[in-house]
Amino acid sequence: MIGLKGDRQVGKSRFAEYLVEEHGFRLAHPFDGGKAASRGYFMHLGAGAEMATRMTDGDLKDVPCSLLPVIVDPAHGRPGEHYRPRFFMEKLARCMGVDMGSDFTLGMEMERALRDPGPRPTGIIFSSIVFEADIFRRKGGVIIEITRRLEKDAVHGVGIETDGFSAGIVPDMIFDNSFVTLREMRAAADHLLYEEFRIGTPAHEPEPFA
Repeated sequence: MIGLKGDRQVGKSRFAEYLVEEHGFRLAHPFDGGKAASRGYFMHLGAGAEMATRMTDGDLKDVPCSLLPVIVDPAHGRPGEHYRPRFFMEKLARCMGVDMGSDFTLGMEMERALRDPGPRPTGIIFSSIVFEADIFRRKGGVIIEITRRLEKDAVHGVGIETDGFSAGIVPDMIFDNSFVTLREMRAAADHLLYEEFRIGTPAHEPEPFA
């Protein structure tokens, strides 16, 4: 099992998708169940199915939403604005992953991935590990931090629930995704998989953009 950590927009999803498409991994996320619950809640408040999906996984995640309450506490954001969907999901993720326990997040998603009737996967790639890092390692997982030195692309969250937990996770290895092209990123991923896990074939490691 491989789990990813890193700032937003550094390429975690793209890295994970490549392992699924080219190396036979199965994609999972500890909060997939929480996202499904969030979509149900947003639809309960009046969002359509498409809008609810955009709120949990798309362009509306970080946009103030009129379906949600108005912010009063400055610690939660700008007073007078509506809450963003991410705020709700971050609080739910902490509740599920910490207060209820990782059996409700990582544990359930591991079982769900292994129940998939498709071909036996090379491994499971968790596109984000935050609250479940310790138990993930105890189950044999390896945590890779995705970094990117092209600062215009990386997004460092401020005052977001998961950021403090993520910052405290010491990765087992780091993948520098400071590449200009997708082809370079894929070649570097191939190199890492072979060198660290003996998956695939030997590949030349390209130099990241300096």
